[in-house]
Amino acid sequence: MRGGLLPYFFIMLSETIRELILRTIEAALPEAYVLDLNLRRGKQNVLIIKADTDQGITLDQCADISRKVGYVLETEPEMDFPYVLEVSSPGVGFPLTLHRQYVKNIGRNLKVTRNDLTQVSGVLTAVGEGGIQLSPLADPGKKPKKASEPEETLVSVTFADIREAVVFI
Repeated sequence: MRGGLLPYFFIMLSETIRELILRTIEAALPEAYVLDLNLRRGKQNVLIIKADTDQGITLDQCADISRKVGYVLETEPEMDFPYVLEVSSPGVGFPLTLHRQYVKNIGRNLKVTRNDLTQVSGVLTAVGEGGIQLSPLADPGKKPKKASEPEETLVSVTFADIREAVVFI
């Protein structure tokens, strides 16, 4: 789950409901992991579940999770108000928070904001236990390098130094 404070329109689900939802998802799709689980209150209440798998979650898998979670929550007294259940993948632009997400996104463009608020972007080339490596992006305005010119160096960032990491296109 993402850290930090939620906007005022997000209401925290009770730990009982959170655990019930997580157990239901684990039973329905053991390879899935939940990245975000929130209840947005307003004119239309929306229970938002962002889930994924290491291979990428499919629309059918999201629909299956939605059906099973919806069925389980129908009998919960705590959820006795109208709401829409929204199950989806996190999508591009959703911050990476788990090691397995970094591994899944090797080869993709990544923008990293460090704890000191400096930013670095590049192609995610490697993921280790302690951090990641980025290869600088090619500058479209630059002339191609000659074979004799040195390769640009990889940028290493430790997980402890990452404030936010987002895949971009």
